[in-house]
Amino acid sequence: MKRRLFLMLSGLASVAAPFAATAQTPAGNTVYAIVYRRGPAWRDGQPMIGQNLRPHLVYMQGLFDTGILYAGGAIGPEGGLALIIAADAAEAQRITDADPAVTLGVFAAEVHPWTRRFSRNEPLPWAGRPSA
Repeated sequence: MKRRLFLMLSGLASVAAPFAATAQTPAGNTVYAIVYRRGPAWRDGQPMIGQNLRPHLVYMQGLFDTGILYAGGAIGPEGGLALIIAADAAEAQRITDADPAVTLGVFAAEVHPWTRRFSRNEPLPWAGRPSA
């Protein structure tokens, strides 16, 4: 599991091209990775679209609109990942704990500080159009 998480987070390096100049964002903020996995309220036998995720999507859109969420999306059929910008680990945890998908138990979430090791100076070669 730790190796899988490491590979997953390492693979996100090219997503953070705007942060390529430094491991920290301006004003001393840090990038945190939130790893979502199915929680206790996940409905077995239902795909992600059949889960109660609308409040989560509204919350994520608000974080995106205010500049807190840098990138986010699904990982496989039962999980997701978000890169957020926060002043410290406590703030990143508060942001995660306030996520309706977490409070409702649809997702369980882990917060990890994310340190850029590799990145490209160009955007990802999207197979399709990004949602943002």
